[in-house]
Amino acid sequence: MALRSLGARDFRCFVELELEFADSFNIVLGDNASGKTSLLEAIYFLGRGRSFREARRRVLVRHGCRATMVFGRVGADEGPGVALGLRLGEEGVQGRVSGQKAAGIGELAAWLPVQVIDPHVHRLLEGGPADRRRFMDWGVFHVEHAYLAAWRRYARALRQRNAILRRGGPDAGREARAWDAELGVSGAEVDRARAGFVERIGPHVEGIASRVLGRECQVRLAYRRGWPEEMTLDRALASHLQRDRERGHTVAGPHRAELDIRVEGRPAREWVSRGQGKVLSAALVLSEIRSAAEAGRGNGVLLVDDAGAELGPGYRARLWAVLDELPAQKFVTGVSLSEVRGGLAGGHGRMFHVEHGRVREVVE
Repeated sequence: MALRSLGARDFRCFVELELEFADSFNIVLGDNASGKTSLLEAIYFLGRGRSFREARRRVLVRHGCRATMVFGRVGADEGPGVALGLRLGEEGVQGRVSGQKAAGIGELAAWLPVQVIDPHVHRLLEGGPADRRRFMDWGVFHVEHAYLAAWRRYARALRQRNAILRRGGPDAGREARAWDAELGVSGAEVDRARAGFVERIGPHVEGIASRVLGRECQVRLAYRRGWPEEMTLDRALASHLQRDRERGHTVAGPHRAELDIRVEGRPAREWVSRGQGKVLSAALVLSEIRSAAEAGRGNGVLLVDDAGAELGPGYRARLWAVLDELPAQKFVTGVSLSEVRGGLAGGHGRMFHVEHGRVREVVE
């Protein structure tokens, strides 16, 4: 699903934006601190309801303003498309789809599946298990939209069980066990979907990583479910109940899952340099997009912000070659056209220049 147009009011450094995009490559040029990343951030916010570089949403509102609005239209070239909108103010985030109040950010995310590769993409590899769980969950959601409901049921039951364990008391064990059936059913759904996702993207990750690194590279992904393989989740919860009561939280379940990434049989973090870590992390993101397209979920939107940072010219050239073939709408930033020339393969796409919070389309 391509983002055909984007508008914004009082977002970051932008007073106002009104842009139309190509469904292939969109090149965004400008000096450092000109607002290139903020433009990508507006797209990300529309699809995710948050920033990819800041935990605090409030910083997205232009200084001195009380609220910001971002809106866009997604769809194929023919037809009116679907209108999306988000408002961020003192009351929080409010979304709309086709003029109607959105049920949640997930509704916008289903229409605008957006991923990002930025200078910090290596955190996917070097960060904690929670980063990789979010990566898996996003990938599953855009292939199996029913997954979100299962994940929410599991998260709710887990919160209730943990609250009981923290409170303690003589009846805590019995009350905690009352949530185990829901955790077992919804947790099994989450586990099945994640395991299938990891199996699907594994071959893509190895192929893309080897291609960009410029040599054969054995990359293996393994999904660690968060409780013993020989047990059902309900049984694992029962067997760990005493330990759960001592610790005040649930120690087994999909919330403890991990995506194990190995290169040549060794943990990836022990094998790769910073640049190689970026390549491998980027391969994970690109594989997620390719897998969703193969599953018939359409082409996603990929934001590439200063992807060449800390990559040698050989890595960069091979990365552009992979991006050229990726079934996605791409938005790529750079200081100069020479950095991103590969993104204009075949002469297709649009180019924009950002300066002092203003964006204009450039025609060569």
